[in-house]
Amino acid sequence: MSLVGVDVRGVRELRTTLRQMKVEGSNRALRRAHKDVAKLVEGRSRGTGTAQQVKAAKAILGKGQTDTALLAIRNLGRVPFGIGAFMGSIQYGQFPAWVGNDWDLEAGEGPYVIAEIIASGRSDIIDEFEDQMKRAARSLGLSWT
Repeated sequence: MSLVGVDVRGVRELRTTLRQMKVEGSNRALRRAHKDVAKLVEGRSRGTGTAQQVKAAKAILGKGQTDTALLAIRNLGRVPFGIGAFMGSIQYGQFPAWVGNDWDLEAGEGPYVIAEIIASGRSDIIDEFEDQMKRAARSLGLSWT
């Protein structure tokens, strides 16, 4: 039996290499890893911000795809003001100022509460991302060095 070594640097290369190697379950493992990272930020957003943002925290949903971790902000039946609480508004005075749609998250710009959490906890998020990628690789029977 011969062992094959593959040197992969970066998540895109990892995903491409897993696809080329036809590793079963790789998409699921990568989705779960990204979702766990998004859930970390989602969890940290709970109880943070103004009273309105604390009440609207249920409107933040961490999701994962094979290539990215996503945070969705949505309006719900019980929280019809979720988007306004975190994105702001130009028209409605009960919300903070509109954050726009062009941000630099590393500089702390972007949706209220979420941008601050990402900017201040960047190293923790990166560490969690690396841990989740290691877990995903190990779950697929691959070694991580």
